[in-house]
Amino acid sequence: PHGARVVDDQGAVREVPAAALLPGMLLEVRAGDTIAADGIVADGRSAVDLSLLTGESRPVTAEAGTQVFAGTLNVSAPLR
Repeated sequence: PHGARVVDDQGAVREVPAAALLPGMLLEVRAGDTIAADGIVADGRSAVDLSLLTGESRPVTAEAGTQVFAGTLNVSAPLR
């Protein structure tokens, strides 16, 4: 993706270019969005389509503590 939604310390969400992402930033990934960077889910529960990486067409569950990968698709619910 070209951009990402970053959540600041006050909880405000702003759009930034994907190239501006830094380690430790909290991202908001809405249902239907492509995940902009590798990371760990901090909050939320959703299905994530990993077919780009694994070839498996069935989405897998992602919840707090799950590692997610750039370029995969968040299918069903918001994640942070």
